[in-house]
Amino acid sequence: MFFIVPINLKRASDFHGHLCPDLVIGYRACELAEKILGRERMEKEGIVVVAYNSTSAIDAIQTLTGCTIGNRALQIIDWGKHRYLFIFETTGEGVEISFRNHDFLSSEEYNALEEKMNRYPSNPKESALYQRMIDERVKQLLSATNEDIFTYREVKMNPVKREVVTGLLRCEICGDMVLRSNTARTRGKTICYECFNKEVGMMENN
Repeated sequence: MFFIVPINLKRASDFHGHLCPDLVIGYRACELAEKILGRERMEKEGIVVVAYNSTSAIDAIQTLTGCTIGNRALQIIDWGKHRYLFIFETTGEGVEISFRNHDFLSSEEYNALEEKMNRYPSNPKESALYQRMIDERVKQLLSATNEDIFTYREVKMNPVKREVVTGLLRCEICGDMVLRSNTARTRGKTICYECFNKEVGMMENN
């Protein structure tokens, strides 16, 4: 299916590699946040985004807001939900945007085909059907209004400060260098999270 898409969605699609429903949801969430909070204010004051999933929507958010995992302005809490917080850094004001329940995105036929294609090699017929389903979902998401797709509410939180931690420590078990923010103290040693998880597992098995 051929789509004529807005330039910002084209940018996100180019970055992500293809056009898909989750990417469109991320794009539409950014679009709604700009409408509510104001693009100029967002650019002037700076925002932090909290996303409650790790889907393709994240690439749209990184491309369109400039909030990335690397610059600490994008935080991911992977609950598998299309819920997004757009928060001004200085005031803590913002908006929470959540995806409405849309059955067309998760029909039994679509879910079954997707699961099958993820597990087994697909044949051309199945691939073509799957792509048609994706295209139809993209089309519906692009044609719907913001109110059709999302619920939202304005929020007020404590001002958000991006933590920048670059100092390194050496794990006292494996010897790897690790960010200070990613260490734990146990049994009198400073260790990395990887070794900490192994230690916890050993204690639980004893």
